[in-house]
Amino acid sequence: FIQTGIFPDLESFILSIPFGMLVAMILFANEVPDYPGDIKAKKFNLVSVVKPQNAFIVYTLMVLMIFAAVFYGVIFGYLSIVALASFSLVIPMIKAMHILKAHYTDKPMLVKASQLTIMVHTLISVILILALIL
Repeated sequence: FIQTGIFPDLESFILSIPFGMLVAMILFANEVPDYPGDIKAKKFNLVSVVKPQNAFIVYTLMVLMIFAAVFYGVIFGYLSIVALASFSLVIPMIKAMHILKAHYTDKPMLVKASQLTIMVHTLISVILILALIL
């Protein structure tokens, strides 16, 4: 949009949602353990706005946006049916959500949530790229 002045079509927008949300989830999950230091340093980010105990809600909404976009992409033919394989990664995402909900003050556990998020990002990205090619 910045270079052309033309807002992308719906297909491009829908296809960008999973990739954008996955990157945002990595950044978001990595901000949770930094919350105490960020508040002391007066650094404000999304976690400081929603508070760590509510971070799992934002994370869950991002997950729902990803899967809604993938489903919509398959239904309307933007992605091949291969994209539905990304739904197999819902279990590690739920595990990361649980960690963010139950262990929002436990830094080693939060690192695990970040690791799960990075793994899911990588695997879903590969699946969606294959779904675009095939």
